[in-house]
Amino acid sequence: MRSLFIYWRHLHDDVLDIEGQKDLFRHKPIDQLVELAKTLCKEDRPERDPQEYRTVISETPEDCIKFYTGKRFARPPFQLIYTGTADDYSDFLISLNVMLRLINTSSEKLSFIISLYSDLKQVNENVAAKFAADIRNKILYSMKER
Repeated sequence: MRSLFIYWRHLHDDVLDIEGQKDLFRHKPIDQLVELAKTLCKEDRPERDPQEYRTVISETPEDCIKFYTGKRFARPPFQLIYTGTADDYSDFLISLNVMLRLINTSSEKLSFIISLYSDLKQVNENVAAKFAADIRNKILYSMKER
């Protein structure tokens, strides 16, 4: 079975407290997580942290995690933000909100949403449709109005 992985890394600092970031969203209901994601998508962060992020689809989770989080990179390793099939929509949305807090600009966030939707369709079509209806389509529409 295929799984979706979301990785992030800051290019200068070693690690981020991912669980601490997730705790900011953990006890919020799904409808609030959806609204927060739509709001965060429109916000540009004042600081421009150098960063990288990836969405990956893999059938071998252990190999994928080992590759991205290992010490093989000259820069700090990627941190795993999310892994799964998005069957737990709340958990998926928590990770999405963490990523939207970390990504610098609204245009980067839009690109991330589009890429994430494409990957999510390959892992879980039902959740991808829900994600599109709840967030992706509304973000695309609101960005066009700008």
